[in-house]
Amino acid sequence: MHSAPSVSYPVGRAAFVGRWLFGMAALALVLQTGPLFGWWSSGRWVLWHWCLSVGVWLLLWCWAFLHWWKSPSGWLIWDPMLMEVEGGSEGLTPPVSGWWWSVREGLKAQVLRHVEPMWMGNGWCLLRIHWAPPGIGCSWIWVQATAEPVRWLALRRALVRHTH
Repeated sequence: MHSAPSVSYPVGRAAFVGRWLFGMAALALVLQTGPLFGWWSSGRWVLWHWCLSVGVWLLLWCWAFLHWWKSPSGWLIWDPMLMEVEGGSEGLTPPVSGWWWSVREGLKAQVLRHVEPMWMGNGWCLLRIHWAPPGIGCSWIWVQATAEPVRWLALRRALVRHTH
């Protein structure tokens, strides 16, 4: 079996997740303000119930929006040659695979322990990336074919053959 070709792929915030968050916030706002403005009658209206539900909704929505806004954006790189050169020359334990993360294309990349495809479609992938220092943890990234259609198949090959 041949190794997947080296590929670097741009990753950013998923636009549809932002639209989904906005839509859910708008729906929740309509549901919260309906009884207040009398759009429908739902029995007895109690101010503190409404204030509590709006507060919880606001906290959850802000948390979700900030999490989406701070999602990693940069370049996901698969390059088995980087594994040999970079990992070996700095005295680091080489990563299990040649997965790397860079803030911008062409800059020095950070080693990733491994990349897990969690959900894959024809034009998108939801990935969980594990950072090389074990204490950092993992991040979730959304990769879309529309970001770089020419490199999409090479990225898919690398994900299918070299995920761990």
